[in-house]
Amino acid sequence: MGTLGHVENGGTWIWTLIGGALLALLVVVLIRGWRWLSSRESRQLDDQVRNAHRNGDFRLAGDLQARRGNYAEAARLYAQGKEWLRQARALEHAGERETAAEAYMQAGDYASAAKLFEGLGDLTRAALCLQQSSSSPETQ
Repeated sequence: MGTLGHVENGGTWIWTLIGGALLALLVVVLIRGWRWLSSRESRQLDDQVRNAHRNGDFRLAGDLQARRGNYAEAARLYAQGKEWLRQARALEHAGERETAAEAYMQAGDYASAAKLFEGLGDLTRAALCLQQSSSSPETQ
């Protein structure tokens, strides 16, 4: 009888081990499923960005990247589409103030460029931008 009891206890131990392994597997599957479902919007945005880029719509691709907070990538896309003002704003959001100021100049927004250059301590370039801004036909 001792041998039969030993087999029954061993069998219970094996079933407990199998049940634990199945439970661990279920947890892993549920976590991966949750991650997949929660990243659905990100995957859709990726698809939209790819499609816009493929179609040469750099403004839309940049807008989509800016919407997700990826301002450096948005600025790169805006530059491809020669959207200088949008590029400048994206660069400013990304913390690239000097490059943003240069993009503002490219866009013809010398007042915004001057403000950034002044904040950077580059008073010479700020003054040049203000001078350009006051002589610009748009401001007259």
